[in-house]
Amino acid sequence: MRYNGYWFDWRRDEAARAAMRHAKHHAWEQRQTEERHRYVVGLLAVTAVCCCALVMSLGIMTHRLPSGGNSPEGDGDASASTELVSASVAQNGICPMPMVTTVPASTMPASIVPSAWLSDEVAEAVIMAGENNRSGEIDEDTPSRCAAMYSWPVEEPRIEQRFDGPASPWLPGHRGVDLMAEQGTGIVAPKAGTVSFAGKVAGKHVVSIRHDNGVTSTFEPATTTLNVGSRVSRNQPVATVEGDSDHCEDHCLHWGLRRSATGYLDPQRYTGNRKIALKPLDGELLRPWMDWDWADPARHSPASARVI
Repeated sequence: MRYNGYWFDWRRDEAARAAMRHAKHHAWEQRQTEERHRYVVGLLAVTAVCCCALVMSLGIMTHRLPSGGNSPEGDGDASASTELVSASVAQNGICPMPMVTTVPASTMPASIVPSAWLSDEVAEAVIMAGENNRSGEIDEDTPSRCAAMYSWPVEEPRIEQRFDGPASPWLPGHRGVDLMAEQGTGIVAPKAGTVSFAGKVAGKHVVSIRHDNGVTSTFEPATTTLNVGSRVSRNQPVATVEGDSDHCEDHCLHWGLRRSATGYLDPQRYTGNRKIALKPLDGELLRPWMDWDWADPARHSPASARVI
């Protein structure tokens, strides 16, 4: 085709326009990809800041004695810190079994220890063992700072069967301890609380006490003359080993500790005096986040936070 003296190929012109449209579309897609990348990086940064703020708000601050630790001011600070931690443990109400016999004071810098990083049991009660003496170590003769938070429900307890918690709530297991006890043996409250149940469950006589810290003690077989809602104190007689049970052929008492519908605890872990010390936060836990390349989140980032 000839137009104004020039040859015009409409097919070639259409191909040029298509190539231009394709180039514009490719540039638009590239801009969208860059915007999404910046959005993801910003979102991760905001999330990290929020998580750090939450962890710091839930953390437990430890205080180190100043260099002039022999001064009255230094001793006062340490005493105030100890009283604060002791009050916190008393309020939470559970002292787990894990114990540390020797902890160098030099390895316990003042830091924030997030309670969210601890297990459910340990997070309920933590004793900070720091610079107790001038030698820099806590030896085995140091008095325990964490007394038993639960008493045995019977005198001279002898364990017939220990706690064997299942791996999953629906699996079989032994969700408590069986204590040797004949019919008619008295039962005392392991801790102050309120009678929450007294009656039969699946043909078995059961008495339950809900303690002030939210944990429930359940005894089987057991009967009581107290009404549901009755307030009981620690070591107060509350029930008698009596009734039907499928444990130990009726010559023992089953004691269970339950935090929730499926969260069972080992009673034996909370009936002994133990010395608790918190291991200081290891900087290696935070190093992967310190090495994060914020310009490229997919590079040099922790595996758990890698962007796909």
